[in-house]
Amino acid sequence: MSDRRYYGVEDLGLTAQQRQAIVQAIQALGYNNQHPNPAWRNHWRIRPDQLAMIFEAAWNTEEWTIENVKIYLANAVNVDPNIIDHQVQVIKYGDMITFSVAGTDYLRIVAYGGISANYEQSHAHVLEFLFDYKEQRGEVEL
Repeated sequence: MSDRRYYGVEDLGLTAQQRQAIVQAIQALGYNNQHPNPAWRNHWRIRPDQLAMIFEAAWNTEEWTIENVKIYLANAVNVDPNIIDHQVQVIKYGDMITFSVAGTDYLRIVAYGGISANYEQSHAHVLEFLFDYKEQRGEVEL
């Protein structure tokens, strides 16, 4: 099964090289990236400080598990996935997964609306997030 959803990724302590590798790895995901209609391709916005991004993406949801994401992103930065821990929290905007090594947080991913949200739910939650944080992120038009 595949679905489009909004996700947020935030750097909590990566090196610049690791951050760039993560961004490139995430941008490469998706089964529609060659679609002739650009609206169907995965797309993203990177926060002005370059430490976070929000993206709309279509993936095979059976493959988009915490363990698979951990392995995929660990391979992108040449880190053994077996040393990466994670913590899941349900927050106002959806499900938040924080990845850490030896007790230090390095990366956070938010599935807006939650892991099992449909597109409309995910869209509503990312808009709520953008509105709530418009002062920190810059003006947002809804």
